[in-house]
Amino acid sequence: AIGGCCYEVGLDVASRFEELQPGALASSTLDLAAINRRLLLDAGVLAIDQASLCSKCLAHEFHSYRRDGGVARRMVSAIQIKPCKKRGLVRPRFYM
Repeated sequence: AIGGCCYEVGLDVASRFEELQPGALASSTLDLAAINRRLLLDAGVLAIDQASLCSKCLAHEFHSYRRDGGVARRMVSAIQIKPCKKRGLVRPRFYM
């Protein structure tokens, strides 16, 4: 996905995310991966692997339907549920 370095939004959108990303209003950018990570941690997910790659900065590596003028291609993400060694609990693992 587009990274926080490049995802510019209007003040109307930034104001909705100020609580999740302090400073969003001042910068008018959003870091969706960081926001999702915070939400997952708040929900109790302990294991999160994140690639930290920006689809705009790395245009030669990733496609974008909007950036590429409506050319549809595919990307994939994954969620893996692994058993927890303590108490045999199942805990989701997210890859972003």
